[in-house]
Amino acid sequence: MLYYPETDIALIAQAEGKGVFNIANDYHSLITADLLKTISDAGAGTLSAPIKTDINTLRAYNWTSGDIVISEIGCYALEDQSKNDITLLEVINRGGDVKVNTHFGRIFVGLVDAEDFDVTLHSHQAGIADLEYKLGIEDTIDIIAKNLYINAADGPAHPIGYIGIGSPNPDNPLETYAIETRVSTMSLINQGGGDIYVINEGDLLLTHASHGVIGGTLNVFTDGHMTVNHAQTQCGHINLIAEDGLTIAGNIKSTGGDIFLDADFSMDGAKEHYTEAASFIQLAGSGAIESNGGEIGIYGSGVKVTNVRGSTVMIDSDYNDIIVG
Repeated sequence: MLYYPETDIALIAQAEGKGVFNIANDYHSLITADLLKTISDAGAGTLSAPIKTDINTLRAYNWTSGDIVISEIGCYALEDQSKNDITLLEVINRGGDVKVNTHFGRIFVGLVDAEDFDVTLHSHQAGIADLEYKLGIEDTIDIIAKNLYINAADGPAHPIGYIGIGSPNPDNPLETYAIETRVSTMSLINQGGGDIYVINEGDLLLTHASHGVIGGTLNVFTDGHMTVNHAQTQCGHINLIAEDGLTIAGNIKSTGGDIFLDADFSMDGAKEHYTEAASFIQLAGSGAIESNGGEIGIYGSGVKVTNVRGSTVMIDSDYNDIIVG
């Protein structure tokens, strides 16, 4: 055990082929500090033996091979959740995946950069937020990866979890404390009652996005093309917005909430639909767009959809045909 609760700890194993590793299933290997910094060449922690921590801030760098795997145990201070939080100030891995989970606290993301590898963030009892929300500062991209997996609030208490924070105003839905990403594929699962706000750069495959309990909105934006395999909420609204077209490859469903799909929205924040770019919305395969009691709005320079069901359905195409099957 390393116990320095009010100071910083640096673990450096940057010689070729060397890493920072833990003792599997050994609670006494817990690292307690204000800030933990690791520098390694062959990984820091493994799936079977993550680096167990009770820290406030993490800076981790790995250069050649291996994953960065952190399990923030926290101090079980349920009366003060902030004592269980972890801030990922700068986590960079050029050799493998990044996996961070918290047992009780929130995850605040400054920069997590896994380049061509995967990032997994899991907050069992709380949520994942942009560091900008915590500090009130301007930052840039939060997560860079090939594939991103985020899971929030799946603990037994079903707390008010969230993935990103904020509410879009009528003129600019991008004015939020969203999680800002540059990834190719994304899976977002929030079992709590909070919202999901994610803004991506580039083309995006949204493999799964869901709320597991009543309440909360699902908001995903990208400045490229978006393909959606599955998106679902319990009563919450769904907003899926892309600059360069939407392909619906699966089901988009809300039990009572509204569904808003826009394939031609200006990501600079201006509410400018219907540019002359061929930003189509099309429903591929046997998927469906369905709201049980809510309204559905579909906007693009061209729309081709089938299996659309809602109390009110609005389809608007400014430059090309609307094809409804």
